[in-house]
Amino acid sequence: MPSVSITKRRRRNVTRYVVRYRTGGRESPVQHAGSFATRKEAKARRDLVAGELAALRNPADALRAFTDSAPVRTLDAVANEWLDFRADASANTRKNLASHLRRIVPVLGDVTPDSVTPTDVNRHGTAA
Repeated sequence: MPSVSITKRRRRNVTRYVVRYRTGGRESPVQHAGSFATRKEAKARRDLVAGELAALRNPADALRAFTDSAPVRTLDAVANEWLDFRADASANTRKNLASHLRRIVPVLGDVTPDSVTPTDVNRHGTAA
């Protein structure tokens, strides 16, 4: 019978909650479902794994979704998409925005939008 458990581990004054599960009976191997700093997080993972087991799905497939990263999109791609999305803007506004993007994209276009900091913007503020 499938099972899910939370084990409390303590090392060097650090407590971790480890979630493990079995897809079958005692013959099936114990599989790791994550290690968490709080019991609340561990319970949430335990509930996710238990739900997958109850639905007769392999929890490893659902857990893999947490580790698979989304494709990286650069500022250049996002900026061009954003400009195309601005259907409500007048021709003059679109021309103005395109002018701004022509200055921004050569300097910061190869980074991801969420990694741009105010320091990056200030450092390159006088570029182009």
